[in-house]
Amino acid sequence: MTIGRLMVIDDERSDQMMHERIIRRSGCAAEIVTFTYAPDALGYLRSAEGAAVDGILLDINMPRMTGIEFLEALRAEYGDRTRPVIMILTTSMNPRDRRWAEGFPQVRGFVSKPLARADLEAMARHVAEAG
Repeated sequence: MTIGRLMVIDDERSDQMMHERIIRRSGCAAEIVTFTYAPDALGYLRSAEGAAVDGILLDINMPRMTGIEFLEALRAEYGDRTRPVIMILTTSMNPRDRRWAEGFPQVRGFVSKPLARADLEAMARHVAEAG
């Protein structure tokens, strides 16, 4: 199972590079698009190319717009549709963050950094289930 277009939203460039390396080695995604800031990612999702995003790996703690604010903006714009599938990828151990994120139907997992191949495989299964 593979994810067609996978978006990574993380403000740390070193984390982005590590995520990309793991994703490429896993073979779980055909295409990767990365964003440092969530507002830029929202703009991309509004574009024709963005409509093809199957999955999003989303950091919680970011400047300009947090991961939670991104989820709220996504919900305000698109409602509670279940695509793209989102997995939270974070160092946050705050249980409040987890409870808040799980309130969004697109969120299918909460993964502590660093990203692992098993996390990507789980995401690919969720993407397949979401159809």
